[in-house]
Amino acid sequence: ARRGQFRQAQGRDDALLWRYLPQLSDLEQAFDHACQSQDAAAAAMLLDALRTLDAMRGVHIAMEYRLRAIQALLPSASASARARICLVIASCGWIKLPGLPAASAAAQAVQDLRAHASARWPLQRALLLLAIEQARGGDTLQAVAALDEAIDLARPDDPLERRAIVLASAGYVAYFVGDNLTALARMERACELAQLAGASSTLDYAMSNLSGLALLTGDIALARHHAARAVERARGRHTPVFLAAGLTESIEAELAAGDIAAALQMLVEAVERAKASGTLKKFSGTYAKLAMGIGEVEAACRLLGWTMEHDPVEPN
Repeated sequence: ARRGQFRQAQGRDDALLWRYLPQLSDLEQAFDHACQSQDAAAAAMLLDALRTLDAMRGVHIAMEYRLRAIQALLPSASASARARICLVIASCGWIKLPGLPAASAAAQAVQDLRAHASARWPLQRALLLLAIEQARGGDTLQAVAALDEAIDLARPDDPLERRAIVLASAGYVAYFVGDNLTALARMERACELAQLAGASSTLDYAMSNLSGLALLTGDIALARHHAARAVERARGRHTPVFLAAGLTESIEAELAAGDIAAALQMLVEAVERAKASGTLKKFSGTYAKLAMGIGEVEAACRLLGWTMEHDPVEPN
């Protein structure tokens, strides 16, 4: 019963989105102006706001352009602005910036935040992102150390959403070190806390990983269940990136079950949503697998080229 409860958590995120979405164009123009005038502090603040709005509305298509624009400001940025920028870069691990991988950005954020006795949550968030990227890169000991330090910073009265983010991050670390059952349990608990907090974007993020993790544990029925719930929720909230993720998870689950026909029924919409949200490269490995399954070798090879360019290493 617990695994079927994640529906339309309408809460704080939704209210903030509808309040600030009409200002999106103004924020984007202000960000461009700050970058052109080399005002790193203003650009960092605006980038943070735009990243938050993107997460809430499930559209990431402009983030690569923004990160490339603001990367040029890092050498002249103050430590606080640099930490803020690097936190956003580290949170966008699917985007490859020249000379600044997500792990390095997270490490820089941790260094700057430690040196300037910053508030507890930014440092904790930076440590969580560092742990994820270190685990992704195979540095298990350093990843566990960063995760332990982040968990040590937690307090019993922390907001539910913050606790959900810690659990989801710990779930990612568990996945990257090969403990899929623990990863799934942590991600499910993160969903519960995000649901209680009314934190829609955090719930979307955690839910988008459940099906892939269930598949890795060998439970195809549970994977189908989680994928269907993710699609249902994303349709209700009109979040393209999470709808693309849910549909892609559904394709993976159907392929695992041997039902190529069912997977094909979702392919066109999945690709359309992935294009609309800027995540086509991220999910192209799944589409390549399906293309191979129906004998479209040329298309599969083209998609695999995108996959190698993106180099995704995530449950979904």
